[in-house]
Amino acid sequence: APAAGDALGVVLALRTGGERTPLFAVHPAGGLAWCYAGLSARLGPDQPLYGIQARGLDDDEPLPRTLQEEAEDYAARIREIQPHGPYRLVGWSVGGILAHTVAVLLREAGERVDLLALLDAFPAEQWRERPAPEEGDALTAVLRMAGFERAGERTREDVLATLRRAGSPLAGLGDRTLARIVDIVPNHARMMREHRHRRFDGDVLFFTAAAPRAEDWLTREAWRPHVAGAIDNHDLDCTHPQLLRDAHLDTIASVLSARLAELDG
Repeated sequence: APAAGDALGVVLALRTGGERTPLFAVHPAGGLAWCYAGLSARLGPDQPLYGIQARGLDDDEPLPRTLQEEAEDYAARIREIQPHGPYRLVGWSVGGILAHTVAVLLREAGERVDLLALLDAFPAEQWRERPAPEEGDALTAVLRMAGFERAGERTREDVLATLRRAGSPLAGLGDRTLARIVDIVPNHARMMREHRHRRFDGDVLFFTAAAPRAEDWLTREAWRPHVAGAIDNHDLDCTHPQLLRDAHLDTIASVLSARLAELDG
């Protein structure tokens, strides 16, 4: 896990060295971008990679009311690091919805976005009719972030105990931050259901977790109204939580590396 001081800030500098155009990776529902550390390692020392994390992980800052507000904040933080394009964005899960929204904002500001990579992320309207998660679902999400597939724990205390027993880096976060994550997850679920996408006028590089899933209504084709360019899909034989692990991550990294090399031509 990253060093605690910087580990919970909005910008998580996974790799600052390197000559290439930076890659910005937006957090999934729990708000942490630590999940992109393996991607950074695989992309190598010449590829700067910054994780974008949710506000309020390490303090009592009010959580955002809308994904639009959150994306505007992230676009501003990205521009502090890289004032002008071309921008390269990646997002897993809710992070894909946010990355798409950030891409639209950067384009509306007159900047170039030459990579928008969505990792098994589906647009807001696909979730709108579905019931929002309850606290138990948020706790399950925290355990999934730590790599537990099937979680029976239903209280915050149980979750912390499980993380500690497993020696998970998340256990080191402490009760307060874990409690914040358990608030951040349902807040993202609510904002996601209320979000209205604007159209991104470029291409999308898409990665599908192609193992059978309970949410069999999810389809990347639902992005069509919100993406003017091509949607280039790559299927991975895994579930949504397995996407950024091991062999699947190797595949994602090699596809991304090839695309980045093309862009740097």
